[in-house]
Amino acid sequence: MKRVILISILAAVAVAAGAMTRARAQSPLGAQISYQGQLRLNGAPAHNVTCDVQFALFDAPSGGAQIGPTLTRAVHLRNGLFSVADLDFGATAFEGTARWMGLSARCPSGK
Repeated sequence: MKRVILISILAAVAVAAGAMTRARAQSPLGAQISYQGQLRLNGAPAHNVTCDVQFALFDAPSGGAQIGPTLTRAVHLRNGLFSVADLDFGATAFEGTARWMGLSARCPSGK
């Protein structure tokens, strides 16, 4: 019997496209981001398993409002590492203020 593991985490999202500065105007950031992470099961990196991961964006680390939709992606883990491209939380998701990413995972996928 396969075990289904559900986890939830909240991580700060750093916008790698460059620091927003008030001293000069910059072009708006794109709506899509990429996210890289590591998933550990029972204290060890998950290996060679596909998990359903949900991504939600918030305006505060706790008690904040969700920004945009919840996105679900099937991700394959190798040594616990995964990368997801093209997460799109909407055109106004990144306007220069801090954001936090909430993640939930179900391993294995589809269970």
